[in-house]
Amino acid sequence: MHVNDKRSACKAERDGREAEGKHAENKHAPVDPDGLTEQEFLADYKKQEWPKPSLTSDACIVREGDGGLEILLIRRGRHPFLGLWALPGGFVEQGETAYDAAVRELAEETGVHEGELSLVGFYSSPGRDPRGWTASAAYATIVKDPIATHAGDDAAD
Repeated sequence: MHVNDKRSACKAERDGREAEGKHAENKHAPVDPDGLTEQEFLADYKKQEWPKPSLTSDACIVREGDGGLEILLIRRGRHPFLGLWALPGGFVEQGETAYDAAVRELAEETGVHEGELSLVGFYSSPGRDPRGWTASAAYATIVKDPIATHAGDDAAD
């Protein structure tokens, strides 16, 4: 069935329901230029046709030390990039905000639970992660005093 035919069929079906008095809650629902309500549009929406990146979050903790600015890094304990230095971070879990993921990953990987994080950037260059397409929200905070840390989760150091 052609898209316009399907839209016409949906509109005819909706018009028929309204004439019969069924689905009264949709009677005043806004319709798009194709005559579809949002509910009708979403019922036919093919989200698998739109590939999506995995969402990650990173936390950058900055402190002014004796020799200048210091940044809290972890040494990766797992692939990819095993043994290399990285910002604490990881994947955003379903139902979690990017901010909450940054706070959680910071605590899991370093034991740090302080500082109000602020969004400082969003990174999505293709090919930046060998596991696949990722987009990452980066958060940062500045702390004044030294903080106690310990490696945890997938951080080796």
